[in-house]
Amino acid sequence: MKRLNAVISTVVFLFFTGCSSYPHQSWLEDRSFDKIADDRASEIVTALENGDQAAIRSMFSNQALNEAEELDDAILSAIEYYSNRIL
Repeated sequence: MKRLNAVISTVVFLFFTGCSSYPHQSWLEDRSFDKIADDRASEIVTALENGDQAAIRSMFSNQALNEAEELDDAILSAIEYYSNRIL
């Protein structure tokens, strides 16, 4: 019976305190994901404005680079489309 009480107490304790000890809880409380997204969007716009294909390409993971077909053509098309929309 003591063992059952100990297990129940432990489970209840972990239930109520588990999320507060989560190492990345601050991610949920601040706007760091929004900042990361805003920063990445700025990087993309800057690369498109400068026609910097290498900068855009560097934003992709190695796996994406290996698996993407015609990525360079797609990047060039995006740069061209963006340039035409600005004018």
